[in-house]
Amino acid sequence: MLKFEPVETYQTGPWEQQMHECGAIMQDHRVRHVYFTHGTFVGDSPLGILDMFAAFLDPWRIERLKILIKAGIDRVMDDTGNYTSAYIDAFQTSLGDDIPCTAVIWDSGNFHLARLKGTMQLINSLAEDIGDDFTSEDRLLLIGHSHAGQLYALMTTLLEGGDKAGQLLHIARQAGYEVDALPGKLDKIRQVHLDIATFGMPPRYPWGKHADYTLRHVVNDRSLSMSSVSLNDLLHTIHGDYVQQWGGEGTDFPAPADLQGLNGELDKVLDDGSKRSKALARLHQCKRSQSAFGKTIKVDYDDAAGLLPNCIETLFGHGIYTRKQTMLFNTLLLVNEFYAS
Repeated sequence: MLKFEPVETYQTGPWEQQMHECGAIMQDHRVRHVYFTHGTFVGDSPLGILDMFAAFLDPWRIERLKILIKAGIDRVMDDTGNYTSAYIDAFQTSLGDDIPCTAVIWDSGNFHLARLKGTMQLINSLAEDIGDDFTSEDRLLLIGHSHAGQLYALMTTLLEGGDKAGQLLHIARQAGYEVDALPGKLDKIRQVHLDIATFGMPPRYPWGKHADYTLRHVVNDRSLSMSSVSLNDLLHTIHGDYVQQWGGEGTDFPAPADLQGLNGELDKVLDDGSKRSKALARLHQCKRSQSAFGKTIKVDYDDAAGLLPNCIETLFGHGIYTRKQTMLFNTLLLVNEFYAS
C-alpha cells in the first residue's frame, strides 16, 4: 500500500518543476496525447434524459443543452470526482505544453448502453488524433475516473475483435449508434500503445486481449482488514473508497424506457447490470473488489475524517483522485508505473 504525500503545494515553483520533469519523461517515452475521462453522473446527460428528447429537438439544441448541463455539473462538483477544464489545462501546461491533453465527455448514464455509447465517443476522439506520422512506438495515456474504466474495458474488447465485439457492435447498431466507420478507427488505434490508468473503478466488465496496452488500477484503500462497515465508518470515510467497493454489478439504474430492451441484451454480454441481489451479496461480504485484469495499486489518500463526518466532501472516498491537490502525486505514480525504464 502506498501513502499519499502532498509532495509539493499545487502550482508552486517546486510543484511546477516536478510536473515539468514528468512531462519530459513522458515525451522521452513518446507519449503523444493524454485523455481524461470522467465517471458516472458528471457528464452531459447523466440520466440519459436527452436521448428521450432527440426525436423532438434539433441537434443543435441538444448540443447546447449538453454544454449547459456539463457546465452546471462542473460548477457544483468542481474537482471532486470530476476532471474540470481547469484541471486538464493545468496538467497540460505544467507538463510543458508539448503533450496535448483532452477531456472525453460522455453522457455518464449509469447503465450499459450509456457506457457503450461513451465508448464510441472515446474511440472517435482517439482515432481523430492519431495522424499519419504515428508509429507503433507512440503512446497514448488514458486516465479515467470510476466507470470511465468500463469505457476503456469495452474499447479493449472491440480492439480484440471476436464474438463479444461482434455482439457489442450489433447492439450498438440497433441503438442507432454510428458503427460503420468503427473498424477503420479501431485499426488506427491498434497502431499505437495505450497506457490505461483507472482511478476508483469498480470492477465490472472484462478487458479485451488486445496485446498493445498496459493497465493500472489505482484505488483509495486503507482497509488492511475489514470484517464490517459501520455507519460511523461511512460517515468518516474510514476505509477509503466505498463507491469503488460497492459500485459493481447490480448497481445500474434503469435505462430510459425506449432503450431498456437493448440494455437488457447487454446484460447477457457484459454483466447483470441491475440485478440487485448481486449488489446486496457484495454489500454483505464487506470485501473490496479487485479487478482480475491489470495491476491494482492501493493508495491511502489520507481522506479519513477526524471528529466531524466528511463523507459528502469526499464522496465516500471516491472524489479524491481528481482533486488538484493529488495531481502531482498521481502523475509521479503513473510515470513510475508506465515510463520508469
